[in-house]
Amino acid sequence: MGAHVDSPDELTGVEASAAPVSGEADAWPAGSLLGRLSDSVRSALLMQGRVSSFPAGTTLVREGETSTHVLVLMTGMVKVTATTEGGHTTLLAIRVAGDIIGELAPIDSAPRSASVVAAVPTRAVIITGEAFLGFLAGHPVASLEMMRALSAKLRSATSARVAAGSYTVVARLAQVLRELSMSYGEKRDGLLGIGVPLSQADLAALVGASDAAIHKALRVLRECGAIDTGYRRIVVRDEVALNAMAEQTG
Repeated sequence: MGAHVDSPDELTGVEASAAPVSGEADAWPAGSLLGRLSDSVRSALLMQGRVSSFPAGTTLVREGETSTHVLVLMTGMVKVTATTEGGHTTLLAIRVAGDIIGELAPIDSAPRSASVVAAVPTRAVIITGEAFLGFLAGHPVASLEMMRALSAKLRSATSARVAAGSYTVVARLAQVLRELSMSYGEKRDGLLGIGVPLSQADLAALVGASDAAIHKALRVLRECGAIDTGYRRIVVRDEVALNAMAEQTG
């Protein structure tokens, strides 16, 4: 069982150090919070907390708890999950370097609505809720960019719910892959690799379909030349074809 972080002061199984003055990546994803901030504002945000390293499987935030810390991801990837009424765990989203997680808790003080688990070894800056609110109060531009990032998350969730009733599984999968490639794509040799390791079960949860349906949909996208797949690896070969498949209605 992975470790669990209840608060910034309870860093079981991780190493903490002073936060870096600047980002560790050459370029943060444009849609992430760090990617939206200027160098000076980004540095000011990262200096609010401490960098910690989390092994894969560590629970950074647990659904239902009342903690208020936020985490700014520096490297790695986390999965955001929630428990359904039937007791099953469903994948809601993935977050990677540059993203912020848990930003609502300091604002509304409500119990956490989802759990966040490190999918791979991950480093993050942990910031107390009080320090985060103080930072936002002193940096109006950062507050605006956080609202824009949050708005993008909400729009994505709304689009997914609309798509579930209007589009085929193939189209919904193509839409998810298109969004992932836009946010986390890595260009190599003229091809766009999705820099997030996802299993078919993960894709099924994101799309809202069965594993069997996702298996068939992946085959369709491969056969039309839109993508190539490997073990937890997806490469977009033809963005035009992927966009066309994303518009198929039921």
